[in-house]
Amino acid sequence: MNSGFRQDPRSAGRPVRRGPRSSAAAIAVGAPGIGVNPAILSVVHMILFRPLDFKAAEQLGWVAKTGAEGDLFSVTKRAGDYKGWKRMNRSFEDMAGEGISCEVDGSCDS
Repeated sequence: MNSGFRQDPRSAGRPVRRGPRSSAAAIAVGAPGIGVNPAILSVVHMILFRPLDFKAAEQLGWVAKTGAEGDLFSVTKRAGDYKGWKRMNRSFEDMAGEGISCEVDGSCDS
């Protein structure tokens, strides 16, 4: 039984000795894949499965205005739209805009 354990590393090392370049290439390709896999899975876990860090996350909502072509991102980032929505808001406790900076006097820049 002891001789089998000694034979396994020798058998595993034989292809490395015969073709060191191909072994190095296989290690260079495989090692980053093995290292990246846990990083990707931890990001997926954080985004999909971990609860949001808010007291009442079920009360969060997203309000957006769509353009004629249906593009949400370029149209929604207008500071004037945000200021108007915030002023006319009667349904939500409060509103906040991401990517919009507003001053104390109420002037906003997108």
